[in-house]
Amino acid sequence: MGCFYIEALGFGRGLGVLDLNASKLALHMQLLDPARLSSAKRGRVLTAFAPLLKRDILSFDKELERRDRLDFEDTVLDAFGLTGLRSKITDSVVRLQSIRLASCEGQRAFDPTDNQDE
Repeated sequence: MGCFYIEALGFGRGLGVLDLNASKLALHMQLLDPARLSSAKRGRVLTAFAPLLKRDILSFDKELERRDRLDFEDTVLDAFGLTGLRSKITDSVVRLQSIRLASCEGQRAFDPTDNQDE
């Protein structure tokens, strides 16, 4: 859900960079509040999150291929009564990223080690 809100509230800059406005985020970003969950549901979420702590964070597209990530996402959504929405949320994020990144197709990616001015 967090990736969805960040991608949806941001706007693309050159080379596919996502620009975020703090005021816009403060006004419109909504977060799932774990304090609203029963202790049993919080426990299930924490249990599903534990495997993610034992490995490196991967790129968004690689995370979508990981069973532990998908299980965690499903557990969170289920805990908040949003069962079955993962594919819609994921598809939306992927579409938003594709639109933003399409703006840099055909352009050379930024390389901080490339000294073009020399």
